[in-house]
Amino acid sequence: MRYYPCSEISTTNIKNKLSHMIFNEKIESCMLSLHGIYKYIGDDMFIHKICLGDDGNVLENYINDHTFVLGDGWNIVEARHRIPPNTHKMEIRTYTFSPNLKSTLKFVVEFYDNGKVDYYFSSPDEPSCNILVDNIRSFLTAIT
Repeated sequence: MRYYPCSEISTTNIKNKLSHMIFNEKIESCMLSLHGIYKYIGDDMFIHKICLGDDGNVLENYINDHTFVLGDGWNIVEARHRIPPNTHKMEIRTYTFSPNLKSTLKFVVEFYDNGKVDYYFSSPDEPSCNILVDNIRSFLTAIT
């Protein structure tokens, strides 16, 4: 599950601010269309569509007066064999931070080549999990 903070978080010098965390960087190319994002997984191309969930998935003042929206992110819908005519090729640079190797919590920052930035916390844990709340609070303290 993804936890999207509603308040803006500065991603300037994010690698320095979180230098004490486990870090991974990934760069991938994809094609954006009106139907979703097309990505290759191995030799096969798949279309991905955003899945934000219900309107009831808002956690008001969840941590330190920060409100979060819960969502599932991009889901693979189906394999495709043709690229639609109106696509925009783009590159996504993804930074993933984790408190330690065994942690299920990740802080993910996606930098798009058009200057847009997306960020969220990813965890399979339920919002009521105290360890999740403490770990997100630690991240927020480190980056603000």
